[in-house]
Amino acid sequence: MHTYQNTDAAFVNRLYSTFGALLALATGLLLALATSAPAGAQQRTYDSSAHTEKAQHHHGKLQANGRFESDHDQWPPQPRGIEAVAFQESATSLDEALANTAAQEAVRILAESTPIAPLLGERYSFLGRVSLASKENQHDTREVLTFFSQSANRTVEVTVDDGEIHAVEQITPEVYQPPLATDEVQAAVALARNHWLAADGGRVASFKGFGILAFRDEGDSGFYDSRVVYVTFHEHIDGRPEYIAYVDLSSKTILESWEE
Repeated sequence: MHTYQNTDAAFVNRLYSTFGALLALATGLLLALATSAPAGAQQRTYDSSAHTEKAQHHHGKLQANGRFESDHDQWPPQPRGIEAVAFQESATSLDEALANTAAQEAVRILAESTPIAPLLGERYSFLGRVSLASKENQHDTREVLTFFSQSANRTVEVTVDDGEIHAVEQITPEVYQPPLATDEVQAAVALARNHWLAADGGRVASFKGFGILAFRDEGDSGFYDSRVVYVTFHEHIDGRPEYIAYVDLSSKTILESWEE
């Protein structure tokens, strides 16, 4: 019994000795590769003094609560040679939320202003804003805000600059229609769902509804003479449509519908 243990211990010692020799050899090879350079290559040395000086440009101390407190009154700290550094909030910051709210309020005020409100009527959707600045004229501060009026059945494009209206263009639907706004899709799906609920006894209630801008086969532009949405209902998102309807948002009617 004791002989077996001694033999086992001797084997383990030889194993560790062999492993140590291999580890030392591998370490030596790695060091040789790390310190050697190809022919003609320049050796690089790391000078930490410059980085140490920059790192110490802004001093501070670690508080008991784990927070770092700068000795400087200015925040964020301004790196040497760089001015006007701004603190970048995340996409969900309060500032951005307030900015989005302010932008939405500006759009609402514009839509309800005396020149624009009669053109939009009671039912309209805001579709977005586009800057007119370009590479050739980066200082152009004008923006074009696009609406579609379901009440008046037309696209309304308003060019503004610093809160002032510079131009207004009205486009009839058969000439051009912008993509649907989210609220338009929701309105079309709701109209189509109500239509099918009355027809099929409620089966469509749990189906997922989708809507895209409809186009016609004839005509130069392919646009309808009104705001028409192609709506489909699916029992499963990746399944085939089971209920289909063409919804006219301008007249709030169902133009055509069928069950697959």
